[in-house]
Amino acid sequence: MVQNLILKKDNQIRIAVTYENEMIFQHFHTEQFKIYDVESSQITKMQLINTEGLRHGALSTFLTQVEIDILICGSIGGTQATLSHAEISLYGKITGKADEAVHAYLARNLNYKSVIQCDEHFTKIIIVKKTSVVV
Repeated sequence: MVQNLILKKDNQIRIAVTYENEMIFQHFHTEQFKIYDVESSQITKMQLINTEGLRHGALSTFLTQVEIDILICGSIGGTQATLSHAEISLYGKITGKADEAVHAYLARNLNYKSVIQCDEHFTKIIIVKKTSVVV
């Protein structure tokens, strides 16, 4: 399932970005991650990995299996706690090109939000509450 991803070296960090057409995909349940291996603040390898339709909690397990240290994404819902437990640092509410975001992170110049709420999931919660009150 890990699609020929080489194990990372001890001196590397591995960054995953939710990815679609060179851009940061704005939901955690992405079809692909772009993976960056970094040594001494330099990108040494980049590759795309398909998620094979995995969703939320299963994606957290997937990221752990491929030894991700850092996740850059748009929005994310309740999976944040699982990522934190797996010691994956989360940088969210990022937009734009994936490569530019990783370069900004490496330059310590990435603008991100520490509190992230996936609007799609928030909206669903509101609808469920309204429905339960109406019924």
